[in-house]
Amino acid sequence: MVLYADTSFLISLYLSDAHTSRVVAIAANVEFPFVVTPLIELEFTNSLKLSVFRKVLAASQAESVLAHFNQDITDGFLRPGPLPTVTFEKALQMAAKHTGQLGTRMIDVLHVASALTLSAKRFYTFDTNQAKLARVVGLTVIAG
Repeated sequence: MVLYADTSFLISLYLSDAHTSRVVAIAANVEFPFVVTPLIELEFTNSLKLSVFRKVLAASQAESVLAHFNQDITDGFLRPGPLPTVTFEKALQMAAKHTGQLGTRMIDVLHVASALTLSAKRFYTFDTNQAKLARVVGLTVIAG
């Protein structure tokens, strides 16, 4: 079964925030791995580095989290997955059909399209607009 966790969910798994206790409870019942696309890896890394820039995290903390994230890929807790070209076509179709009603951001549409093109069965997120879109297109949303 393909499990897709967006960056909001993964950040809460690796850093303590308002959602961490919920993520830990959910993770205790998940049959891993979560798929990690280049999109997720990019957004996760950028989020950490942006937190350093904003002085929310020390550079050493961000590097430690990235090392843990990469080790989890190596250990199979997270599984690298592709970002098929068809994902962008699917995202364009979803944006044209749903963004006017739901107000989803481009990155949210891309995450949901990624989950669909990878045949994910569950979609883990704390982003409420992204969760709405995921539900509308038939994904089972956890946490959102």
